[in-house]
Amino acid sequence: MNHNDLIHEFGRKSVVEHLHIIETFCEKNELSGNDGLYGQFQFVKALIRSGSIEHHPGIGRDLFEISYTIWALEKLGYLHIIDGVARRFKKGGEYGDTSAYLSTEEGNYFKNFLLQAQVGLRLVESGIDVTCGDDQNGDPDYFTEEDIRLEIKAPASKLALFQALVKGVQQIEDKGSPGIIVLCLDHMVTRKMIPATVSPLPEEIISIILSGLPTNTNSNTIGVIAEWGSWDGNAAFTVVQPIMNNAKGQTENNKLKVHKIWSALCSESVYHDGIVVGDTLHPFPYGKDYKSGVKPETFFSATWPSL
Repeated sequence: MNHNDLIHEFGRKSVVEHLHIIETFCEKNELSGNDGLYGQFQFVKALIRSGSIEHHPGIGRDLFEISYTIWALEKLGYLHIIDGVARRFKKGGEYGDTSAYLSTEEGNYFKNFLLQAQVGLRLVESGIDVTCGDDQNGDPDYFTEEDIRLEIKAPASKLALFQALVKGVQQIEDKGSPGIIVLCLDHMVTRKMIPATVSPLPEEIISIILSGLPTNTNSNTIGVIAEWGSWDGNAAFTVVQPIMNNAKGQTENNKLKVHKIWSALCSESVYHDGIVVGDTLHPFPYGKDYKSGVKPETFFSATWPSL
């Protein structure tokens, strides 16, 4: 069953059925309390009872997307993926519109939950066999049948982008298998750090990413796939852009691995250009075992003092 068939079948379901999907999922994964997914579920029910759900279109879209992702993964036999995401996101911040968190460095909890789950769904829809890692064992977020590790990060600022990238590199190198970091940059679009247009990433963002990628040709970190989009339902778009440094981008096998994941994350409605391959004048000083005595935030402030 392809993506369009899934959307068509799910589109026939009512709001009550959407809520039932989320409620069943929360019960199965023992999610409760005033925060996390269960908190959002209760909040949406209250909005529906008061007749004010139409005044919160963002919340309505999130409800639809979360329930669809749960339903579609179960339909495809991969419910264990979002069960794994639920374990990682057992607790989260209280739910609110995306505009409510713009004064902080933190990302929106439900967008992070949804973004990670949707990456898994798109991989499965493309025919890639995916398993969700066990966070307690230090596993990656996902790994594929070809033993490619995937770390999913959703930073909410330029500094958080660099910190997340360095952490992702260290997580991949710690496991000793090839890996790719998927950067979901929607928070940075909402904060106007990335233009809400269908265009390549700004040069300064590419520079930050290249600076965090290891320059050692023997490293396991193959590259980055950045994706970002608009949360405005009236002008929705998504852009997917792979980025590699010259240490990895000159090898055809590495490019093929990036291209496979990149293609899986794309669809007819997604803008994508070629793989960006480049180098940096400011490589992060990864030390032995890819640990470093330099804190990422210290390096970032010294390298980009104006950011």
